[in-house]
Amino acid sequence: MTETLLAWRAYLSAIVADTVGEVAAQLGGHKAPLFEAASYLQLNNYAEADSDRDLLQDKHEDGHLVTVIHTTAPGLELWLDGEACPVETATDEVLLMPGSVFADLTGGRIPALYHQVRNLYISNRTALMYFVTPELAEPIYRLDHRAGHDPDGPAREDPQQPLDVRTPGRSGPLTTSRVPLRPPRRSGGRKEVSGLP
Repeated sequence: MTETLLAWRAYLSAIVADTVGEVAAQLGGHKAPLFEAASYLQLNNYAEADSDRDLLQDKHEDGHLVTVIHTTAPGLELWLDGEACPVETATDEVLLMPGSVFADLTGGRIPALYHQVRNLYISNRTALMYFVTPELAEPIYRLDHRAGHDPDGPAREDPQQPLDVRTPGRSGPLTTSRVPLRPPRRSGGRKEVSGLP
């Protein structure tokens, strides 16, 4: 089982590296930070919960760069345009959710995604998550080359100065990316990442 989980982790690492690397290229700033040594898999197994609890996980954002998630049953809800929207992953899909560190690295251009897990009284619902966290061995710089201002916080520092990503960034809802679980295609061309403001 350990070998299978390590292979899964390596596969997801490649997807994340390609995605974050492409965002960094489109934003024209620094390269994406290293993350493999600081990232980890987590398996949540939700047994049927008491009937008086509406949510198995309250509304929250993840304090990571990205969370990659695969679920086996409904319950995950994403906060989009002020509403909780149910979402499921197909058997051959994962969902990439930007975290508060991604919001910081993009100067707020890609905010963190709030989400929750609704109690639908399903026994044995599982969620396998890959929490992607930057390694802190080297300074981390913004992916966005522009100095900017987070409307919910203080003015952003010079993009040439390292960020302290140990404190949570400002965040808000965003659309997500579904990724089919097929081997990544390597090509010389650039991939389009839509939705960047």
